[in-house]
Amino acid sequence: MQYAANQTDSINRLRTCLLANCVVNMVSLFVAGFGNAVILLSIWRTKTLHSPSNTLLFALSLTDFLVGIVTQPLYITSRLYFLVTDKDGPQALQTTFDVISSLLSGVSFMTATLISVDRYLVLLLHLRYRSLVTSKRILVFIFGSWLSSIWGFTWTHDLQLFYLLGFVSSTLCFSMIVIMYCKIYRVIRRHRKEIHHQARFGESSSRVNQFTSYTRSVVNTFIVCFLLFLCYFPYLCTAAVIQLGGHSPARKMSLEVSGTIIFTNSSVNPFVYFWRVKEFRGAIKHTLNRLRITTNEVGIKSTNRNSWF
Repeated sequence: MQYAANQTDSINRLRTCLLANCVVNMVSLFVAGFGNAVILLSIWRTKTLHSPSNTLLFALSLTDFLVGIVTQPLYITSRLYFLVTDKDGPQALQTTFDVISSLLSGVSFMTATLISVDRYLVLLLHLRYRSLVTSKRILVFIFGSWLSSIWGFTWTHDLQLFYLLGFVSSTLCFSMIVIMYCKIYRVIRRHRKEIHHQARFGESSSRVNQFTSYTRSVVNTFIVCFLLFLCYFPYLCTAAVIQLGGHSPARKMSLEVSGTIIFTNSSVNPFVYFWRVKEFRGAIKHTLNRLRITTNEVGIKSTNRNSWF
């Protein structure tokens, strides 16, 4: 009797958790979809933003955009199906959600890793950076990250093995990001001392300006990568616990909540770009103004057409 009561209580709490997650995702998907669409349009239409570094941010925004318009609607549909019918959704729906969410997560990890490597190459290559690191070469690596994620699933044909590979690859990506930013920090600290020493003798301030600009770009990309890690870490820990200790109602709820935290990362990044990147801020304002003007023009034409009839 007590066991049945506990089971009922666990199911009720799970249903409440799923309902709250659906509400959060409904709000988040609109922010992720619209916000990242504006970022993509801003980079695409602004030639001054066509650089290797911004190409990587464009790729990351694309995955965030797809999370908002594909992954989150699939999540909401599958969970609402369970809430309405008390049954798991169709296997095809669940498999589609699992594959797409894992694919986009893998691409996000690899793109964030490429971003950290790109920032380190600026320091390592100096003047050779612009000739060696081009947008076309960056696109090759981005395309490779998509192919490797797709190949990872088609090669395994096993969701459990695919999850294991995803956990290992995400750990490797995070480790690489940490290593890159540790190296960057050491070089920046050494350069800062050299610049302070040169400033005493009144040397040119051009190097100081370049160093300040680079440091700010490093901080901006670090914030993006850190937020990615912050949002994925609870899910990775919960998934590891479930793999080692098995499922339980509490772990199921923890997995659902941590999954929603991952999705909200896609709606946070556009605000980070607007807040931290001055060039993006101007391009985003211009894009929003263009969208507003276009919407007004469409509204006027529609009004005139209705009045004519």
